[in-house]
Amino acid sequence: MNHILPRIEYLTSDVQTRELIHFHTDGSAIQRGMQGASACREEAHRWLSLTDAHLGITPQDGQRALRWMDESAEFAPDIVTELKALAEHLEVPWDFYAAATFGGRLMREPSNCTTFGGFDFRRQAIAAKTDDLLPDELGLNVIQSCTPDHGFPHVKLHFAGSLFTSSGMNSEGLFVGLTGIPGPHLDRPALPSLWLINLILTQCRDVPAAIAFSKGIPFNIYGCSLLLSDRHHRIALIEKNACGLTVLPSDETGIFAHTNHILDPELASKSPTQPADLFKNSLARFDLLRATLAKTSHLSINQAWDILQAHREDVSLLQKAPAPLQTDYAVIASPSEHVIWIWSGPSPSCAQAS
Repeated sequence: MNHILPRIEYLTSDVQTRELIHFHTDGSAIQRGMQGASACREEAHRWLSLTDAHLGITPQDGQRALRWMDESAEFAPDIVTELKALAEHLEVPWDFYAAATFGGRLMREPSNCTTFGGFDFRRQAIAAKTDDLLPDELGLNVIQSCTPDHGFPHVKLHFAGSLFTSSGMNSEGLFVGLTGIPGPHLDRPALPSLWLINLILTQCRDVPAAIAFSKGIPFNIYGCSLLLSDRHHRIALIEKNACGLTVLPSDETGIFAHTNHILDPELASKSPTQPADLFKNSLARFDLLRATLAKTSHLSINQAWDILQAHREDVSLLQKAPAPLQTDYAVIASPSEHVIWIWSGPSPSCAQAS
């Protein structure tokens, strides 16, 4: 397969939408960091300011984060090099930037999101994901088309000024979508879960390779589910935290679904519980998702979009206030067609006013 970047298209919606900032980076990790800082400087500084407001970053936080960054460089040296270039060209002190990068480890707050996937009538994979954020974080996601000096070219969606990546597809037709799950906090060298997709997209050609690769990456805080699909008509759903990795089965029709609570009983028994409001919200979304998916045996792009719009009086998949986290974007991916369709959500001001 030629190293061609996936195509990006926008889904039509009656909801007021906005286009995400979309920029291209190439070359070395340092060059990509410089290009990323130039492409979304204002949004990157907004993310840094919000993280500081949530955390109240102290010099002690910065020193701890520098140690964590050095430990992470053992597993992902290119990511750390790119982040250093980002920080330098955003004119942000490295210790402050490192503390913002590891803000989740300092705040100990988990994330949200919904994923599902299945096959169309041709047995080609279709995968979908929402990305749910705190209300004041809405609008921070950007699209980066990346042609690195080594590894597979790819398109990824992540926070501006960071590499907190929640979904993406590479030139080989491998798609990855993430949801957050609980996991233990361990003081050991490891990687943040939101860096994992960057590594998979760069280094893995297909679903089996992504699963094998993920097994070798250690976590030390929280965890994630990954919905994986590729152009060879494969789909898999895994759960991973510091306690281990498990590959989940599909339902009887070959459909996979996940929100934010751990589905594997053994992994759940080893893992910490979630905050009550997020756990309740996750269960409600999962129940709505499963009930909606039960009405179809095959997926299409239009059906996936209809499913994403499912809602009840108490919950919706495209979340809005007063849900604890709210949807910033949703994607539907077709690896066989090498395309990602995006719903970019209402503007942050509209979402917070609703």
